[in-house]
Amino acid sequence: MKKSFLIMTLVIITSTIYAGSPVKPVYPEVGKPCPDLVINNITAYPGKKAKISDFRGKWLVLDLWSKGCGGCISALPRINDMQKTFGDKVQFIVVGREDRENGIRAIYARFQKKLNLTVSAAFDSTLFTRLDVSGVPYIIVIDPRGVVQGITGRLEAEDMTDFLAGRSPRLVKVYREHEKHISIYDPKLPFLVKGNGGNDTDYFYRSMWAKWNPEAGYGHPSRVILEHGKFEAISITARELYLMAYTDRDWIGFRDSLYGRFWPKPLLEMKDTSLFYCDFSKEIGLFSYSLTVPPPAVAKETLMQMIQRDLKNCFRLDAGIETRKMPYWRLVATEEARIKLRTKGQTVWPVGRVDTGFTAKNFSMPMFLLQITREVKPDCWPIIDETGIEGNLDITMDCVLTDFDSVKQALRANGLDLVKGEKDMQVLVIRDCKN
Repeated sequence: MKKSFLIMTLVIITSTIYAGSPVKPVYPEVGKPCPDLVINNITAYPGKKAKISDFRGKWLVLDLWSKGCGGCISALPRINDMQKTFGDKVQFIVVGREDRENGIRAIYARFQKKLNLTVSAAFDSTLFTRLDVSGVPYIIVIDPRGVVQGITGRLEAEDMTDFLAGRSPRLVKVYREHEKHISIYDPKLPFLVKGNGGNDTDYFYRSMWAKWNPEAGYGHPSRVILEHGKFEAISITARELYLMAYTDRDWIGFRDSLYGRFWPKPLLEMKDTSLFYCDFSKEIGLFSYSLTVPPPAVAKETLMQMIQRDLKNCFRLDAGIETRKMPYWRLVATEEARIKLRTKGQTVWPVGRVDTGFTAKNFSMPMFLLQITREVKPDCWPIIDETGIEGNLDITMDCVLTDFDSVKQALRANGLDLVKGEKDMQVLVIRDCKN
């Protein structure tokens, strides 16, 4: 009896240890065969489960995403279009991280219906664990031989075209959970001092403009520092830097005092505008700029004038603020809407996915405008509130917020409308130097 009890105890202990053992991660590497992973819970595909090896003979793209990633969700239509474009040559599968509430399935079902998504989808949290994924989007590109050709956070149709043509496109690098990506830039210290962001350099007065070094880390816009005697911007575009030099801000939002009075982007009136071309996915058009002046500390306005001079000396471009008639969208309302939308007082933060519509109560107009424009920007920017609605509002927007026409239809359903207008605004104009 004692011997039987001992055997049973050992079996239970062994089973418990085995069941509790962590799933061993696998690390796909570019240029090497992809581990033969299993993908579970696949929809819009002949089977509910498949292995990597089942796709031999065609390209396979796994796009891992989660319900909390807005960038992943906004990319779903692009992945869907790519599947249609490349057809049988490439199999795309968007893999959602399964959650206990099955919330991601409901979210995807709503997007699938509203955006007519036909791309294959899977819901598998174990795959995230096996791949040691720390953040999404996490995209793996596998060739017809089963060899990994790319691991990235963003994939464009032109990148896939390059892969099929035997070329290696430049992709945004992503990191696994176990990998340590330590930024060598500390925003609390000056750039390039004591190896901060690069090699040490002794200086007394320093003005530096350089192409952005990824090792300095991302962090825009939080790494824009403008204070007495010092200005530093890591990972900033030329447009944003010019705007900072003339307005002390890199963008103008709905709550900004300049909103509606200052055109939000510089106007480029020059033959060659390549300096201002930027592609974040390719890390093109991003710069780092550092200006430090010796004591006594100078006022912010003086520092901005120094930046303006540096820009002119470096790029031989004239810049200045002018008043011009500029287009914009007038947000107007019917008399009935002014009364109907006026808040009843109960505060409700937007309920629903802001990407596919929401209901909000006691919402300020700037916050409402931010919600309806965060995914899509109309051609004639900005939108200026001319509704005459006093105070906050209660409103439901039943629309796809990545589609401007859908947004306008939802506004009209609420008695609102966007009408093109024109008014005098201050504009930062950049042009070729006359001398």
